[in-house]
Amino acid sequence: KWHLKTHYGLTVEQYDAMFLAQRGLCAVCRRPEMSLRRGKVKSLDVDHNHQTGQIRELLCGACNPALGLLKEDPLRIRALADYIERHNAK
Repeated sequence: KWHLKTHYGLTVEQYDAMFLAQRGLCAVCRRPEMSLRRGKVKSLDVDHNHQTGQIRELLCGACNPALGLLKEDPLRIRALADYIERHNAK
């Protein structure tokens, strides 16, 4: 509760509504969170614009850091997708 409110300005009810709207799935890969924390499946991460603070959607523990590592740069993300498709072509 504290983390949601202080970091994102969200209530638990707002988070739960987002979670239900996304059917419990990551907004990017459309998979449920599978990572564990203290023996329990983690909650989906709240994704937000780091410059404006605007909340976007909920992401899994793989997609959220990947987005950050790629600097939220659409050109870099597309180039990475092109790269992997080029090298995985059969």
